Amino acid sequence: DWVVGVYSREDNETLDRDYTYLEAPFSSVNDTDTLAIYGQASQALSDDITLTLGARFEQRDVTYRDSAGVREQFDDNYWTGNASINWQVSETGAFFATVARGVRAGGVNASLSSTLLTLVNEIDVTPYRNSTRFDEEVLLSTEIGYRFSSADQRVSGSVTLFNMDRRDQQVKGSLVIPRSDGSTSFTDFTDNAASGTNRGLEISLDWLATEALRFSGFIARLDASFDRYVNIDGTDLSGRDQPQAPADQYRINATYDFSENLSASLEATGRDAFFLSDRHEVTSPSARLINANIAWQRGSWAVTLWGRNLQDKTTVTRGFGTFGNDPRKDYALEPYYQFGEPRTVGATVRYQFEG
Repeated sequence: DWVVGVYSREDNETLDRDYTYLEAPFSSVNDTDTLAIYGQASQALSDDITLTLGARFEQRDVTYRDSAGVREQFDDNYWTGNASINWQVSETGAFFATVARGVRAGGVNASLSSTLLTLVNEIDVTPYRNSTRFDEEVLLSTEIGYRFSSADQRVSGSVTLFNMDRRDQQVKGSLVIPRSDGSTSFTDFTDNAASGTNRGLEISLDWLATEALRFSGFIARLDASFDRYVNIDGTDLSGRDQPQAPADQYRINATYDFSENLSASLEATGRDAFFLSDRHEVTSPSARLINANIAWQRGSWAVTLWGRNLQDKTTVTRGFGTFGNDPRKDYALEPYYQFGEPRTVGATVRYQFEG
């Protein structure tokens, strides 16, 4: 089996920003032309072993200009590819391995460029101008694992080990500058870390315990850290855990079919604590949630009663911890949180039209 293709895309992105601290509106234009060729082929090396090879070559031309006087033009060529092998050792088990190279394209931080315009009278913005552009990230990943099932197909699952070597890793940076009036300028932008590593283990299992009762779930262990990274403020974050990367996660689900038309599910999910950003030490605490639903279906109709976070636990999904934004507290530094969904219950009704 094989496939070959050509991909072409032209993007034109404009930004017009009326900002409180700008003397005049900010505008920018970002033009991107992409052309790529790709191909993939699979070949059986024996009755039990299959090899798959894929490759892609991309040419990307970017032209950026804005009212702050920033001009960027760069032509980049990217190549990506993968090689995988599957060894069917028995009717119920198979080993697999994959090596892949991926690229995330670079670009320009238009919002940072506009923010620097507002700060020229507050600070020397020269050290930050190099951050208006970020480079591409290269990912080298390897994966090896084993898929299995029982002879009667009532039990199935997989075990996977993975490693990701991230070079010029794209990370979320932030520039926090107090203004002379006591307020704070806070700007998110994309930055590059020198390198990072993500490695871990995933185990999934599905078990049909009876004709009516099924259990499924997974557990995952992740070690994600910066190998080398000095951020825009000069802070060395080498060796620190990457943000939004909990070390442990799990999900356990039980589904019972009362009849052909009626079923109920109960689910438990959990994750470890994690850093919310690489700029501060604010974390999201660990979370353990319970979800459930009852589903009925007949003919074209389907009705589901569902509930999420039934214990009504407080969870944190995003947060900031390096700026003050409350004039009542004289703009004192304090964390700000974005919370996850509280206890939520509802009903979903669907009708499938024929035709």
